[in-house]
Amino acid sequence: MKSKILNSKAYQVFDYICRLIILNLLLIIISFSIFLLAINIFPDMKDIYQMLFLIPTAINLLPSIVAVADVIRGYEIEKNTGVLKEFFTSFKKHFKKSFLLSVLLIISALLISNSITFFSNMKAEGSIYTIGLALSLSIVVILIISLVHLPLTMIYFDDLKISHYIKLSFIFGFKDFGLSLLLTIFVVLTIVISSLSGLYLILIAFSLVIYLDVKLTKNKYVKISERNK
Repeated sequence: MKSKILNSKAYQVFDYICRLIILNLLLIIISFSIFLLAINIFPDMKDIYQMLFLIPTAINLLPSIVAVADVIRGYEIEKNTGVLKEFFTSFKKHFKKSFLLSVLLIISALLISNSITFFSNMKAEGSIYTIGLALSLSIVVILIISLVHLPLTMIYFDDLKISHYIKLSFIFGFKDFGLSLLLTIFVVLTIVISSLSGLYLILIAFSLVIYLDVKLTKNKYVKISERNK
């Protein structure tokens, strides 16, 4: 009877959802806990100090996303049922490169944000500024489509240089553009739903979209990684 319940489809779905909730909570705690505590303890804190408390988020978010993706990949492909140990092992393994990539992404985001602001304010001065705005927005789209592949390249291809992870993300992002666009839509929908429901954000927002990312690209990445071995 017990074996029948454990092997049932309903139990397996429930078990998977529980895993995703645990992974999402781990990501939230590691990436956002310091910032959330700070703004709740000091609600009148100036924006500049809020930015300082966002530094741990900037440092830990990408390593956490990679770790969640790695745990889900292990469960999907290798049937590895661990969660906590596997998460922290992967977090430690990928931390250095993820941190350096985070720095590059933050610098890129600041530069592009300033460009968009500048060209938006100046577009009435001539068509050259409108073209500059269009190019800046195009770069944003290209980056978003590529970024959905960045954690995947890191978990499927070990010991590559940072520049190689960036190149692979661009290649995979546009090699299967339809799938990349679908994954990007999932990310956008997650942001919208999370803005409407804090509970959704806390419980499953990150891990669900990462699960879809891993699930929908699994066969392609497994085939390519096996070929490269």
